[in-house]
Amino acid sequence: MSDGFVFHSNRASSVYEAALQPLGGRPYRQGDREIDLLYFCDYGGKQKPQVERIGFELVDRRLTVPIDNKKQMAELLRSFGINRPRVYFNPQDVPAIPDVLWYVKNPLASAAKDLACVPAQSVASVFREGDVIQEAITRLHLLNARKYTIRAYVLYYAGRAWLFSEGVLVVHAREYHEDDASPETQYLHAGYERQDSEVKMLKLSQHPLYLAVMESLKHTLGRAFKAFLTLLNQGAPNSYCLFGIDLLLEESLNAVLIEVNDRPNIAHTPQINSAVSVPLVQAMAALLMPTLEPGLPWPRPDFVLLAGGASG
Repeated sequence: MSDGFVFHSNRASSVYEAALQPLGGRPYRQGDREIDLLYFCDYGGKQKPQVERIGFELVDRRLTVPIDNKKQMAELLRSFGINRPRVYFNPQDVPAIPDVLWYVKNPLASAAKDLACVPAQSVASVFREGDVIQEAITRLHLLNARKYTIRAYVLYYAGRAWLFSEGVLVVHAREYHEDDASPETQYLHAGYERQDSEVKMLKLSQHPLYLAVMESLKHTLGRAFKAFLTLLNQGAPNSYCLFGIDLLLEESLNAVLIEVNDRPNIAHTPQINSAVSVPLVQAMAALLMPTLEPGLPWPRPDFVLLAGGASG
């Protein structure tokens, strides 16, 4: 790989180019016989390039869908003794607890599609067969009196999971009140890319309690990925997966895992792309291909081991 390497991504390709070309990589061209690093999402029946050799490629989706799927993920975590937030699959099972809201979700949807936030007495009216009913975490740590979502990134490769030390904070538009079920308060992030948007996107390292937050993320995600590794370790030796994970932070600074995306969007605002997404792809490539390590900028965010190997 001293003469450079070939990469190909069919998602966020501009981010991959900005990250990997400075490290000596070049995008795949028709007729190339090898791809050293392939990030290919086959959603919608897309077909990856047919080449003689692929160095690294994504874990087979049959192994990651049970993590991406909100219902299957909840069942897997429950089997490992993790049941926070509480999740139900039938409206009749939802406890009528005062002042608790519930999310009713399509287990396969993302980006706030097919999602409602309602009190217990309204769950049945919005529930559709197959939906997941997830407890809303309400005693939240706030930023500027607003709810925020943490987007963390975890890389799986060779029996281990690593947490990236940088991430994204998505700060909601309205001031937060525990009994307010409005989309703008609870979950709506649409329009964050506009300069005049009331939804703000920040680096995780801008959090005023960053070090404590990182420790909480490591604890919560370390437990979860010990469960997820039972699936992921069935993949091919050259397979990897970059997960985008949404979490909420309670007043106690306990991080609560909300959902996992096995093919996350990493193309955001220019500022976040430069400060988070490009370093993320560079660190991922260097972990997979250690000969790239000397070419990385310094200082930089990096991966810390979560599960597998020496972490247990």
